[in-house]
Amino acid sequence: MGSDEEIERLRGPVLAAVRRACPLRLRGLAEDMVQDVLLRLVEARRKEWGSRPFPPSYLYRAAYNAVVDEMRRRRHDRERPAGEEDLDQRAHGKPSPDREAEGREIGAGLRGCLEGLVPPRRQAVTLFLDGLSVAEAAASLGWTFKRTSHLVYRGLADLRVCLASKGLAPGPSGGAGEGPR
Repeated sequence: MGSDEEIERLRGPVLAAVRRACPLRLRGLAEDMVQDVLLRLVEARRKEWGSRPFPPSYLYRAAYNAVVDEMRRRRHDRERPAGEEDLDQRAHGKPSPDREAEGREIGAGLRGCLEGLVPPRRQAVTLFLDGLSVAEAAASLGWTFKRTSHLVYRGLADLRVCLASKGLAPGPSGGAGEGPR
């Protein structure tokens, strides 16, 4: 796939796939994600595909994976330790041991509670917690806005009850600092 003609031929379908998979808040990065996908396709062509054409489903999956990777990068960049007591460690990007333990406890509790949700609620809530709006989650899942909205808000209510039962309720008495947002 090293030829410029093939890359240009694939650019249009890849851009369309990225735009379909991309939430509105990341649309400004579509060209960057297209470049990532094209690089992945060059590598796939070299390693396993040879001269066989890429099926549209493969192009869409590569685009979807690039969008998910970008969302993960953005979420990782947002996750910074908070609090006045560890400003020096925050400057170096390292949480204090107490914050690390607290984060692990909250993460384990949140994962456990998410696993306890029925699958449609879990899917909707997970996308919402990843930063997608209800409309973006609905589009991503192929559901109506109303269905997704109900699943998100009922799922969040279930999540709050579950977290509270584990002592991870929001607020100072919750034992987990700020708790889930």
